[in-house]
Amino acid sequence: MYNRIIQNRKAGKYTHVYIDAYCLSLLADERSAGTISKYRCDLTAFARWLDGRAVTKESATAWKACLLNRDYAPRTINSMLAAVNGFCRFAGLPIKFKFLSIQRQIFRDSAKELTKEEYDRLLAAARESGTGHHHPQL
Repeated sequence: MYNRIIQNRKAGKYTHVYIDAYCLSLLADERSAGTISKYRCDLTAFARWLDGRAVTKESATAWKACLLNRDYAPRTINSMLAAVNGFCRFAGLPIKFKFLSIQRQIFRDSAKELTKEEYDRLLAAARESGTGHHHPQL
């Protein structure tokens, strides 16, 4: 039933009805307003991208590839996939995206490190502003 509604262009308003129903279920599950808003936005983008096509494993894979081609950060893509996975589970659709693997950086990027001169300037500014009163080591 949900699949027919999502794939039927003329029933786009019904798609939003089901997105709304899913968002209400998230509210009942005590998800934050920010999460619900983000999921609604991601689901609307997915429905718009489908442009009347059925939600299938193939269309799901194609959307994931489209997101990758748009140079979204992997964490952003994974959050979008999580929204659609939850909706598909809610709608009873047998679609589940696999998340992108994200490797954590073990070492800090040296470009983000302060130079000795920057550190000294920061330390001097803290002393001048009185910040050092609470930190005797400054």
